[in-house]
Amino acid sequence: NYPNPFNSATQIQYDIPEYSKVLLIIYDITGRKIAVLYNGYKNPGHHTMTLDASKFVSGLYFLEINITSGNKSIIFRDIKKILYIQ
Repeated sequence: NYPNPFNSATQIQYDIPEYSKVLLIIYDITGRKIAVLYNGYKNPGHHTMTLDASKFVSGLYFLEINITSGNKSIIFRDIKKILYIQ
């Protein structure tokens, strides 16, 4: 995501190689799921999503991205730390 740390919104960018299911989830520091940003299918290519965190409290969060192919195997999974400062 960029910028990181951020103060109200941040851009999340990712690339996918083929038509895939994308799942973007935000967790708080305790591991509690805060928000599902996206859960659906995307065409191959570069994608950008804006996270509006104006209703979050300041702190450290985790962004998880899962990309699953048509045959249900995981192509990519990653977790990034993001820091929100009001």
